[in-house]
Amino acid sequence: MSKEPLRKSFPRVREVIKNGTARYVCDSRSKNFAAGKQEWFSTKQDALTRAKEIEEAISKGNTLTTEERNLFIRYRDALALHGKTMEEVLETALKRASNKTIKDEEDKKTIAELVDLWIENKKKQEFTSIRPVTLKEIEYTGKKIKSLWGGYQYRTVQKDDVVAFLAAHKGSYTTKKNWKVRIGGFFNWCINEGWGRGNPAKNIEIEKPTPNPPEIISIDRVKRMLELAQTSPRFRPLANYLAIGFFAGLRPFELTRLTWRYIDLKEKPVVTKWGESWGAIEIRTEMTKTKTPRFVPINATLAAFLHRFKNEPIYVKRNFTKRFVALRQSAGYGFTKDRTDENRWTPDSVRHTFASMWLPIYDSRNKLAEIMGNSTEVIRRHYLRHLQPEDAAPYWEIRPQPEVKMENDSSNETLAD
Repeated sequence: MSKEPLRKSFPRVREVIKNGTARYVCDSRSKNFAAGKQEWFSTKQDALTRAKEIEEAISKGNTLTTEERNLFIRYRDALALHGKTMEEVLETALKRASNKTIKDEEDKKTIAELVDLWIENKKKQEFTSIRPVTLKEIEYTGKKIKSLWGGYQYRTVQKDDVVAFLAAHKGSYTTKKNWKVRIGGFFNWCINEGWGRGNPAKNIEIEKPTPNPPEIISIDRVKRMLELAQTSPRFRPLANYLAIGFFAGLRPFELTRLTWRYIDLKEKPVVTKWGESWGAIEIRTEMTKTKTPRFVPINATLAAFLHRFKNEPIYVKRNFTKRFVALRQSAGYGFTKDRTDENRWTPDSVRHTFASMWLPIYDSRNKLAEIMGNSTEVIRRHYLRHLQPEDAAPYWEIRPQPEVKMENDSSNETLAD
């Protein structure tokens, strides 16, 4: 706690209570006295004596050496001829030094040398640790920058050079955007360290491509995949997983976390404007990547499958990927180098198929966004293709097959797997 000053004139002296103990500070800080600082003493008299010494030294001018006084007078008189004061010149010099805006000519290095310094600096970073995967990404970025402009000096790399690299890159919009950020991060570091001015990766617009309609699965192949899940012991653990994906549109991430505990399946339906409602699936915050909970209505098609396979799991972790890949291959999706567009599996195609088949029947992007856990803008941007109702109607007429003896399967995998 600070009390009333013991000495109000410069340098000031005041008593400060710290942890119940009185201490005394002599404060000679001032914009007119560059050597000023705070000095602490255990007695009041020592602090007052020190203040008196500083006051006398300033009045006599002996805080400067003879050499310092001569330099001051020399530069003060020289600058006066140009209408400048010492204070103005010193402020400019200090600003340049603190911002490190430019290095001396002999200190300038090539981009390759700066990349090495950048990576070395990141490895030695003291106050914030960098994850190994991030450091690996920085090293990869540095390698690419070296291959593009390694022999150049900083000022030689222009915005057009970065634009040309991004335009020639065959990656997606997101990949190009990430490269712009990575390259910009390197040049920002160079600027902060004083190796040059201007970031050539700044203010570059990357053209967004027109989104292609999402790939969907034909109704015949949907039936085939569901048939395989119903009739083959090897694929039977995928029955509920596929049915909920095809007829409720859940994300794979959500399906792997869903259990029967969160499925409220009714015995009788309620008729709504969206068709028959047989209850709902609860998607909790921890189950979805958007962290937004929602309830997905159970339509008549999905209800038929859920009632049929009510006593079976929704997601079986063991051998899931191996099993799912084999089922897709059995349904006609190829995995060889010469595979065609028709037999290439597209990630999220099950979810895309649900949305593309739902929209022409009910014609509401707002409701579809609510069901899928997306924004309306995302639905509008991705689902531009509008199938005719008569094309989508057979999809919602799919029903589980009658219970029959399963086909013999060469695999040793069973439902217990």
